[in-house]
Amino acid sequence: MRSIQLMVKLHSKAEFSKRLHKALDSLGWKERGRAKRLKLYYDEHGFDLSEKTFQKWLTGQSYPDWDHLYHLIHLTKRTIEYLVYGDEYSALINKSVAKDNDGSFYLTEDELQRAFVSTIDQALAFHLMTLGESITPHQIYSALTRKLNISSRILHNEKIGT
Repeated sequence: MRSIQLMVKLHSKAEFSKRLHKALDSLGWKERGRAKRLKLYYDEHGFDLSEKTFQKWLTGQSYPDWDHLYHLIHLTKRTIEYLVYGDEYSALINKSVAKDNDGSFYLTEDELQRAFVSTIDQALAFHLMTLGESITPHQIYSALTRKLNISSRILHNEKIGT
């Protein structure tokens, strides 16, 4: 199980790196010297990070933490959704969420669980939260649905507005 999570995180880091490069391309930044330019940008905003830190982001070896991601959003003029998940993920979510005639959205139980677990996984990957070793995102989802009395009957037969 741990090796699968590690592979997902490594793949996600690589994908994040590609999206970061694409965002910097759109700013007209040449590929050479990007780590140095990022360092200068972050220095201007009061962060003392090494050029190696930015090199790791650019090569898919690590993620920025929340504060640093926030500044990347402002620098690149991209959304957090794009930098964290990418266009493909956004399109998948929009495609999988059904829309009713009145404009409200609803999810099946499986769609809700997948979205919840994926969100928790990304929060863990970006160090926005931590879990005890014996707790999984699926267990959190189950506890939440029990606590809120969300049953599969409600999720399948009624709409959940957003």
